Amino acid sequence: LAEKFGGAFIPKDPAQRCIAGSSGHERTAMLVDKKISGKLDCILARYMPLRFEPVADVPVEMAQTKEHFRAEPGRNAGLKWKKAPPGARWGGEGVTAWFRGNVRLPPACAGKPVYVRAATGGETLFIADGKHHGVFDRNHPVVMMTSHGRAGHTCHLAFESYSGHYFPGCGPDDSSGPVEKNCKTFGGVQLVLARQDVIGFVHDLDVLRLHVVRLDGDG
Repeated sequence: LAEKFGGAFIPKDPAQRCIAGSSGHERTAMLVDKKISGKLDCILARYMPLRFEPVADVPVEMAQTKEHFRAEPGRNAGLKWKKAPPGARWGGEGVTAWFRGNVRLPPACAGKPVYVRAATGGETLFIADGKHHGVFDRNHPVVMMTSHGRAGHTCHLAFESYSGHYFPGCGPDDSSGPVEKNCKTFGGVQLVLARQDVIGFVHDLDVLRLHVVRLDGDG
């Protein structure tokens, strides 16, 4: 790592390397350049999006409503559905958007955990084949749909996303205003597979980064 990142090194001078510990034993000091933390942050940001591999795009349609449904709206709900390509705008004061679409699992999904990545523009409830599977938010951009994919199986996906509402005085520094129309942007839905080698690398790198940040100069 010292050669690769150009920041951490062990001094060649033994007098600089040896520091007396509290018990009287000598220990080795590892000097960490201030730049290495930023370099590790950049590497982590580069590999985080690569943890999952897209295998299929999911075409969806969208309907907006101010009604609060407990399940995916059916035909009798009276909603107007329209195609929602990536880049479609939606939202408004108290507006909920529902997205739905069907996708057939490709051969690459056979026998593997299959995940869904949905970028609706807001915190989103995820339903697959009538079953609730979790929520998409800034900390959970990917949610598992099944632990054992069946190639050729067609899944029906539905997503509920709320654009928000205005309620003044929620905090002392609250400066938010009414929710504007079309304030949200739909980014698309994909089936993805986990890349375990990348996930392992990102985890190990994050542990190293936290050590660099938290340990003192003698750590």
